[in-house]
Amino acid sequence: MSRMKTFFRYLLIFLFLYLFVSVMTYLNVKALTSDIKIDSNNIEFSNPELTIEEAKTSRVNANIKGKMKVDENQPIGYKFIRADFLSERGNILNTKYIELEDLKPGEEKDFSLNTNAENVKDIKFTLTDIRDVSKLKSNIKDYSDLFIKLILVYTVLF
Repeated sequence: MSRMKTFFRYLLIFLFLYLFVSVMTYLNVKALTSDIKIDSNNIEFSNPELTIEEAKTSRVNANIKGKMKVDENQPIGYKFIRADFLSERGNILNTKYIELEDLKPGEEKDFSLNTNAENVKDIKFTLTDIRDVSKLKSNIKDYSDLFIKLILVYTVLF
């Protein structure tokens, strides 16, 4: 009987600790994230109509969710929406693109943007015809050297 009591004590302690850690983690994440206020000055176009449902940032990343709707009278064709993630001083920390190839007039589409840029304070949206390849290449890491080193290590070990 005493073993059962000991077992239930340990079970209660484990459940209490699990609940405590879960609540503290939730509160910590809530405290570290904040909303980004996006007004009409941040969106430099009217077609497609951009509606931001959620824009959150933390010290290490930023996430945006929203919808875009194309005007029924003006088709837009093959374009991109460029999202510049800005620092407190207005410097561009990162750039992401949303492709608009399949949108028909009157159609609505959900979008989501995530970036690992640190300390994002503002986001600026512009409509462009082409994707800026120089910015795109700077966001892609070159893993060719790492791949060669892994092959060398593999051949030496085996």
